[in-house]
Amino acid sequence: MNAATDKRVHTAALPAPPATNAPPMPVLAALREDLVLFPSSDNPDGSPTWAVQDPVRNKFVQIGWLEFEMLARWQPNPALLMQSLAQETTLRPSLEDVLVFAHFLKSQGLVRMESREDLVLARKVPAKPGLADWRWWLHNYLFFRIPLARPDRLLAAVVPKLEWIFSPATLLVLALLCGVGVMLAARQSELFVQTFVDSLTLAGLLSFALALMLAKTLHEVGHAVVATRYGVRVAHMGVAFLVLWPMLYTDTGESWRLRHHRQRLHIAAAGMSVEMVLAGLCLLGWALSPPGALRSACFYLATTSLVMTLALNLSPFMRFDGYYVLSDALDMPNLHERAGAIAKTWIRRTFLGWQDPWPEHFAPSKHKALLCFAIVTWVYRLGLFLGIAVAVYLMFFKVLGIFLFIVEIIWFVMRPVYTELRTWRARRKDIQRGRASLWLLLLFLGVGLWAFPWAHDIHAPAQLRTEYRTLFSPIAGKIVSLRAPGPVARGEPLVVLDSPKLRNDVQRAQINVTATRAALASAELGAEQNRDQVGKLGVTVEQFQAEDRAADQELARMRLSAEFPARWTDVDPSLAVGVWLRPQDPVGTLVDESTWWVEAWVDESEIQYITVGAKGKFYPSNRLDQPLQVKVVDIDSVRAAALPHPGMSTEHGGSIPTTTDGKNLVPREALYQVRLQVQGQPEQMRWARGHITVQGDRYSKLWHVLRYASSVLIRESGF
Repeated sequence: MNAATDKRVHTAALPAPPATNAPPMPVLAALREDLVLFPSSDNPDGSPTWAVQDPVRNKFVQIGWLEFEMLARWQPNPALLMQSLAQETTLRPSLEDVLVFAHFLKSQGLVRMESREDLVLARKVPAKPGLADWRWWLHNYLFFRIPLARPDRLLAAVVPKLEWIFSPATLLVLALLCGVGVMLAARQSELFVQTFVDSLTLAGLLSFALALMLAKTLHEVGHAVVATRYGVRVAHMGVAFLVLWPMLYTDTGESWRLRHHRQRLHIAAAGMSVEMVLAGLCLLGWALSPPGALRSACFYLATTSLVMTLALNLSPFMRFDGYYVLSDALDMPNLHERAGAIAKTWIRRTFLGWQDPWPEHFAPSKHKALLCFAIVTWVYRLGLFLGIAVAVYLMFFKVLGIFLFIVEIIWFVMRPVYTELRTWRARRKDIQRGRASLWLLLLFLGVGLWAFPWAHDIHAPAQLRTEYRTLFSPIAGKIVSLRAPGPVARGEPLVVLDSPKLRNDVQRAQINVTATRAALASAELGAEQNRDQVGKLGVTVEQFQAEDRAADQELARMRLSAEFPARWTDVDPSLAVGVWLRPQDPVGTLVDESTWWVEAWVDESEIQYITVGAKGKFYPSNRLDQPLQVKVVDIDSVRAAALPHPGMSTEHGGSIPTTTDGKNLVPREALYQVRLQVQGQPEQMRWARGHITVQGDRYSKLWHVLRYASSVLIRESGF
């Protein structure tokens, strides 16, 4: 994380001081004696600039030629200041120019503070004493820094010895090694992804945390080394907390003293460059190392370096390395503010019809690029701030979480909107009535379209299959007869098995039944004292009869017949009469090619909009141009506990992410199985993977959002 603060301010964009009843020639405040002035990089138009350093706050403010000439001749009397400029330079500033610059110097705290109002303007003390502490903690707990070390002396001694790293030969070798590492890892991409999935355990997360600490340490060292190499003092290094998440930072704020923006670009990109080189070398190590601790370490370092660089540091929409890289590459300090000012002016001119002048003038292509960049930044920050608000809510106990959630929404989302709307209200007389009515009409039309119950299609992964039954051997037995593959009728025998043990059990049960019945008949003809024996023999007869029936049922199971008219197929060619089968050995498959089904897995958020009888289409993955007409015949009322066919899982080329419970593939998301019957008979198909499109019930997007929001509020309302 590059902690170089982008604090260069263009005085031309500052508003004039508020009108007062002061005399025409007010007295200008004296400049602070500890300020440092030095040349800075030129503007894109070639005009010179200077940087004013505030050593107390380590803050740098950029000024132009007019401001530099005024500082060089600064004095309390503005009339004498303008006269001196007119005599000694070609500049002819007005009194308003001088007062605007004086107001700017006060706002930046660059002059001597002579009154409490000056201190308030310079933000030295709060306007309302007693509120500073809780306001600071309330709005800065999301991000604050703790300096831990002042490494400038150590860096000054070490950096000259590392000059060989920046030689063209070293950089070329590193680039080649990283390229080879990426190429080798790409050839094992499936293994890499699977390793990442398998690493999402407690031990794996701890390893990722350790790798992150090492990668970020090297990241910050990269900033510090390059800054020191260019003569920039690294004031301090430490730990910054972003939403209470610790991360290292390096203060390279003095890089704005560099006159060449490419040098600042190198400093800003140094951290990401170190991480990318580290990732490339670790990918090479992972690809070449045998399984073990070294390979695992390379994997964790490569993964954390790539993910954090691409997901966080590379983004130009927040003030991380990506923003400073883009700002320095374009040589546009205060990129967010300047682009935001253009976007704000565009909104006012477009939607309200105001004729406000553009804050700055650029080429048309650059003007459009800055406008688009500002809008994307606003949308990105809106999503980020909403995510932070939710994270804050979840991090604390419910009462405090709700309070902080509301604070974040008000402070980061609603406050900027309220400030702009307040400006609109103050200038409502300047709004063109026709333009405002048109946009209000479009707004109401958009809300109406959002609230209208539109019909929509529901998409879900699915598989096509016939009605089939795979037959298995119920118990161990020898094949007596086996039907050859081909068409079969209902009830036609397919395979008959024989089990000598089972036949012996049947014969023994029959012999026992016969003998016991004879003994029972003799006992019944006997004397009165044989009545107890008659009762016992009766129970024994019933037991032997039950064994006989069970043995007969087992014999019946040895005869496998067709349950429906179908085609008998997939018979193992090694099977023949006399071959023994083990229990649950597959014998063959009955396929009813006259009935085809599609099984789909629909997300729980859309299952409510599907009804039995709804029509749709099934698109086989290998024949997207030949969809099949389908009709919903059954919808499960509970979520799918497992995938019946592994081919639908992402692990086997499907589109449904799954986990395993040891035996079955379980969908990661809550999915509901829907059965659809194919209208007609597909040609040359038996099983196919694809997706369905089913016409769902009409529903309003607005009503859906409101219902979901209300359900969340009801769910979270309990304490």
